[in-house]
Amino acid sequence: MLAELSRITPEILILLGATAGRSLLGRPISVTTDPGIYTAPEIASRMILTSHPFNLLRILGDSEKQAAYACFLNDLKRAA
Repeated sequence: MLAELSRITPEILILLGATAGRSLLGRPISVTTDPGIYTAPEIASRMILTSHPFNLLRILGDSEKQAAYACFLNDLKRAA
């Protein structure tokens, strides 16, 4: 995967979930405690760590679900 990314050199890469973050950053990472923008010039100019969309569906409380969805949309807006 890193070889593919180095060939296309994306400007922005959205990491959907902690598994994607760990895979590309090479270290343990948590979406809830470590969300935000990361730099790794060898991979992409900017990387944004956010929740995986499926995780939003698993949240039970309505207010918690709305808050998580708002954060997810905010992350996508920052990427745009």
